[in-house]
Amino acid sequence: MREIVRPAYRNLLELLPGSEADARFPPSVLSGAPLLQEDGHGSYRFAASADTLWAERNGTRERLGNPSDLWTFVLDASPGPRVPLTRLFDVRVLEEQLHWEPEPGEMALDDTELASFRAGLQQLAPFILARLSAERSTDALQARDATLLRRVLAGLVPVQELHVGCKLDDRALAGLAERSAFVETSSEAAATRAFVTWDEHGWPPSADGAEALATAFAEAFGASHFEAFLALIRAPDEAARRRLLALAGATSDLEAFVSAITDADQLEPEEETTPDGDLALPKELSGDAEEKPAEQPEPGADGGAVEMTPLYAATDLLIAGTPITVTGDEATNGKPRSTRRSAAQTKAGATTGYGGRTDLSALDALGMFVAMTYEVNRLFSDVPTACIFDPGVKADQPDACVFDISSPALIAAARHHSTAFDQAMHQLTANGVHPQQPGCDILTLHPGSSKPIDRLIELKSSGQHARTQGMTWNEWKTAQNDQVRSHFYLYLVANLRRDLPDARPFLRAVRDPYATIRAQEQVDHSTTRRVVLRVAEFEQAEHLEFSVAASDGNAVAR
Repeated sequence: MREIVRPAYRNLLELLPGSEADARFPPSVLSGAPLLQEDGHGSYRFAASADTLWAERNGTRERLGNPSDLWTFVLDASPGPRVPLTRLFDVRVLEEQLHWEPEPGEMALDDTELASFRAGLQQLAPFILARLSAERSTDALQARDATLLRRVLAGLVPVQELHVGCKLDDRALAGLAERSAFVETSSEAAATRAFVTWDEHGWPPSADGAEALATAFAEAFGASHFEAFLALIRAPDEAARRRLLALAGATSDLEAFVSAITDADQLEPEEETTPDGDLALPKELSGDAEEKPAEQPEPGADGGAVEMTPLYAATDLLIAGTPITVTGDEATNGKPRSTRRSAAQTKAGATTGYGGRTDLSALDALGMFVAMTYEVNRLFSDVPTACIFDPGVKADQPDACVFDISSPALIAAARHHSTAFDQAMHQLTANGVHPQQPGCDILTLHPGSSKPIDRLIELKSSGQHARTQGMTWNEWKTAQNDQVRSHFYLYLVANLRRDLPDARPFLRAVRDPYATIRAQEQVDHSTTRRVVLRVAEFEQAEHLEFSVAASDGNAVAR
């Protein structure tokens, strides 16, 4: 399931159109095709697609009590498959077929305590929005969060006890069961229903009340946020909540989030709706980090693909004011060009990487283009023949000085066609650097120098000016290796989003980040260690700003 079946289904769905306007694939063209279903208890079966349910959100099965008679498509809670599954296969979305039947008990609070309860929620709400904003890629998603949270807070009723049942296709899918919280949202504020079990004190909540309230927020925004919500609710004061936001990488500037909650006169944002008009809640990801798929553009209200975050193209930028051709498929003056796919070659509106509405593959490619171009420019004064190694050229490349070493395949090709690179890798291996996973992205050589290894570069690309960056533990081990620290550089290529005209793109090169940047080691339960570098606090670094080429195209970098 993990290594073959689910990846195969993801690859299939990525090939199918994500837009309802694509006339090449008429509706229901794949209806009746067999799809693999699971019951949540280790049993599997194939059934016709029209008889298959798809769980769009993470945690829906658990919310129902994981009934054994509920069969769903094995690829659940993924952000991309909705349009091809529903339009081409006639698969039904589970959440749209459920009919919830909450039976709340008596009101838990009197008027005085209820006022205290409402006041506490109003103080908490901006922190909830700020925490969610750390994982939202667009202002539209943040505005949708604010709208949803206002509706939940307006309709949330503290009750003494709560039981909830559920029907599917007029059959009882889950009998009445005791619950601590229940939230059902709708595109209409008046149709939103929300209950939470509470004791006789309005605020602050008891331990059970805090868990119930976190559960309510998790039902509205996704189960994966439960622990973050619970920590904010349990925090003893505002200062503690601000510290939690800082640790999560969220902004502590709450003024905008306070306005989003308290300004009753602000216009409601246009919302993405499902075919039946219900509010489309934020898509939740699978809890298994190894199974994260490449994200497809989410369908908009008109069925078309949502516009992706625009990035600069390679032809938009001048590197150090000097246009230089380093990409392409053919050789120029005997110098091989790089065949790395640039951002300009990425199809508009498509996404091949993971990360909201930013095409992370295009972002990485653009950052690599900038960094490698900068390296060639830097070497030109001493090494006029310097060029980038091209893995697509099946011939020796003795003049290559700049190498992409971000994958074992690229390293193997470079070792085969560059004697100097092969000798450099032998030297690095002797100094404790892994030969296939060196912990950096670019290797630069300086022919004729007493130390041919010039720079080992770990590249971090950002659409905006990120104040922190993460490094894997393997990268950090190389950065702190005493034998190579003097050659190790951190390159930060940032402000690559085209829709931020006042944010000028730049490259920042920091030598020996292990010694010069304050870092914080974080260890999670999967033993994957990351290092957060506070790059904004270190100013003594090479800093290069770019100019944007004129629209007439007379001076461009390719």
